[in-house]
Amino acid sequence: MKNFPPKYYIVFTDSPDNAIHRNKTIGGLRIALTLLMEEFDVNILLLQESVTIAKKPDGNTPENEVNDEINFTPEELLDGLISFGANVMSCKSSLTMVGMKPEDLVEGIEIVSLHTALVRMSECNNTLTF
Repeated sequence: MKNFPPKYYIVFTDSPDNAIHRNKTIGGLRIALTLLMEEFDVNILLLQESVTIAKKPDGNTPENEVNDEINFTPEELLDGLISFGANVMSCKSSLTMVGMKPEDLVEGIEIVSLHTALVRMSECNNTLTF
């Protein structure tokens, strides 16, 4: 029997606007990107306030403060994950909760119901939450 690489399901719930949550979000996204680069299957669910990470830049947003210890913003890490083939999902009801619409999201985000998100979670070997 051939061993298949584990599938990771990573759930983000907090807004990256809060400094404590921002560091946790960046850490989780870095772990996800590392797993993806190691050729693991990575599925990401943006839930609750974390959906704001996937918001298209509007041109009026001031540059994020970047700590000298951190090389990338959450938005840049998410872009890298999408570019390298992670399956990134946003909970449809979470978008409504934070006042966003599907068209507010960057390209490459799949909008799913919570039911669909949970079905996909059950197909994965490992679940991490941030």
